[in-house]
Amino acid sequence: MKWDLWGEIKKTLGDKPRNQFKEIAMELYSMENKALDIIKNLPTFNWQSFERYFLSNRAANNSINEAYNICIKELRLAGNLGTAESYECAQRSLFKFSINAKFGDVTPEFLKGYWLEHLTHNQGVPGSNPGGPTIQERVSANLVAGN
Repeated sequence: MKWDLWGEIKKTLGDKPRNQFKEIAMELYSMENKALDIIKNLPTFNWQSFERYFLSNRAANNSINEAYNICIKELRLAGNLGTAESYECAQRSLFKFSINAKFGDVTPEFLKGYWLEHLTHNQGVPGSNPGGPTIQERVSANLVAGN
């Protein structure tokens, strides 16, 4: 007996797929929705970015620290060194509070705890650089120096 590809496709994508075809159809619709979501959220579509996001496994890469590392690397490659530095500061701040934080860990209670931890240890606002020059001070120093 010859395998009927078109018949299998019709059973999967028909109005009422049954048994294993229903599971396949649900997986296909899930993949389609993921692709549409990625396309909608890309600032400018290109295949390289789409493929990277589509093939990434969010469950396996659920670490906030790893997400920071990826963003920081992309910012540095794009020449956005100041923004990359800000991200690194925020990353260090969060890492001090929770070494292995996952996206699923972030709740209102988690954020309140993070905020209070920094305030009670005289570290200032989370992500800031207490004791160091503020952005305004750095900009003023650069202007005075003629940079």
